[in-house]
Amino acid sequence: MLRAKQARIALLGALLLGAQAFAVVGRAAATPAETELSIRLTIGAEGDDVVLHRPAHLTWSADGSAFLLNTGDCSVLKFDRNWALQDTFGRRGEGPGEIMNPRGLLVVAHEIWVVLPLLIQKFDLSGTFVGTVPVQEGFSAPILIRDQILALGESSARVAVCLNEQGTPTETFGPSCNREDHATNHIQCGFWQILPAARARCLLLDRFTGRGRYITLSGEMTASLDLGLGDGNASSAQSDFDVVYAQPVVASACAARNGYLVVPVPKKEGDAPVLRYYDSAFTDFCDIPLPSDMIPYELHISPSGDLCVVDTWSSVLYICDLPDCRN
Repeated sequence: MLRAKQARIALLGALLLGAQAFAVVGRAAATPAETELSIRLTIGAEGDDVVLHRPAHLTWSADGSAFLLNTGDCSVLKFDRNWALQDTFGRRGEGPGEIMNPRGLLVVAHEIWVVLPLLIQKFDLSGTFVGTVPVQEGFSAPILIRDQILALGESSARVAVCLNEQGTPTETFGPSCNREDHATNHIQCGFWQILPAARARCLLLDRFTGRGRYITLSGEMTASLDLGLGDGNASSAQSDFDVVYAQPVVASACAARNGYLVVPVPKKEGDAPVLRYYDSAFTDFCDIPLPSDMIPYELHISPSGDLCVVDTWSSVLYICDLPDCRN
């Protein structure tokens, strides 16, 4: 059961896409018994009005509207700030305004970018198609940090790329990226995540190892990080093809108020899944128990402060009240 859950996390990560010492952060801080995650709303669960199909890449516009990519049927869902479904747009295909093999979703100014391999389909905030932009280098999982568009590189030799407002990569940065480790079928770049950090920096977190690099938005590496979760291991997933998947040590992560949220992958049978709340310097943390059937592929904090957990495998979006267990 645990092995299957770890394999699912690794498979989803693969499909969706220095001499400096690493400082291991603190490992103390017990979880207060009364601290728990309060799920206020589900979207896509059994009995809900909205049906989701492999949801991913949740993002918001300035007015608080939320946009969620349905990777399973290649559409975009628009919700108002109270999570009422307002519109659905996009469809499967390879023509103008159509979506195939999506790599990311981002609101840029007054446009919605649906990132495809070597292509961006652009819509306005009402869902009307406005144009297609070809790109010469592929990228995925774009994020906006201090008006700078950053993304994971898929064609470059570096982990991350900076983009202009036309979607053209202007520079690459971060550590070098081995495209594939054939011993484990682990596509290494796909396990990195870009998170905002203090002092005009971003944090490049390798979810496979739990290590990270702080990078300025000009591309300079300033510090390194180790969450102390150990390296991911190769494990055989039982299938007709006998495929070997790499197990990441971090299922998902996001920046939160005065800190970061990280979901470590359980290491052994019987380990309860937890949401780990770190302080902003990763020097201390506390744990918040998660439901045993939840597989958090993405974590997001909404503009109103809600914790949004995207369970891509189960096709459910959880809207939660986030308790601060560090108090």
